[in-house]
Amino acid sequence: MNMREFIDFGKIDLNMEPPAQEPKRQYYYIAKLRKYIKQISDKLGRPLSAAVITFGCPIV
Repeated sequence: MNMREFIDFGKIDLNMEPPAQEPKRQYYYIAKLRKYIKQISDKLGRPLSAAVITFGCPIV
């Protein structure tokens, strides 16, 4: 699969078992996570956000 190829995560069937081969397996779980995040966002009535805070030396 070409890196520039568009992946339509909405067309992935989440009712089936996850594929055994990469990268289709990763696409399956990305689609599943997108659906889960959308449900939580709709329930809360706002978009979700995240903050990543690192401590220590950034060079290590």
